[in-house]
Amino acid sequence: MAKKGGKVEHECRTSGVVVEKMAEYMETDECIKACGVDRKAIGISSDTLLDPRVLNKLCSTACYHKCPNIIELYFNMAVGEESILALSL
Repeated sequence: MAKKGGKVEHECRTSGVVVEKMAEYMETDECIKACGVDRKAIGISSDTLLDPRVLNKLCSTACYHKCPNIIELYFNMAVGEESILALSL
């Protein structure tokens, strides 16, 4: 969205990461709720992986075993940040 004068307020773009087996896949509302994510959020930060509440949601059975796209996103983000995200139950 550009304001008067051409200053960009928000810029939307997609990740350069492509997961072939999940192309065009949209998470269900149940997954959004179970994993504690927000469709309307702008951006994503690896800082969220430091929050135990976020990790508890991601590691919950309802999220980890039923919402692979969200788990893949956070795992890839952790790898990109050279962090270790141990999501195993």
